[in-house]
Amino acid sequence: MPRQDTLVLPTLGDTWGLVINESMSAGLPVLGSILSQAAVELVTDGQNGWLFDPRLASDTTAAIGRFFDTPVAELRGMGEKARQTALAITPDRVAQRFVESCELALRQQRKAK
Repeated sequence: MPRQDTLVLPTLGDTWGLVINESMSAGLPVLGSILSQAAVELVTDGQNGWLFDPRLASDTTAAIGRFFDTPVAELRGMGEKARQTALAITPDRVAQRFVESCELALRQQRKAK
């Protein structure tokens, strides 16, 4: 299998690209589109990857440039932070967030009445 150093996801729209979770689980820093909800929720810019606007060639190029300009040791640390981010997504945490989302929707519905 070929070796990877990062994931670049330049999607123009993606509700939740599991490829981000999978790449982070493998210890890869992620260069993620701001139009991917998974990237927006999971990538902390400069910590476990970078966010960029894929509609702007200059922004995409700059994000890739940041990856290539980052020392290998720092990239390894970012990859470990990415892995820790992915490991924090447990069934209990997902269930808790789902319940919180339902409660928020109910509160908003009550306010609208």
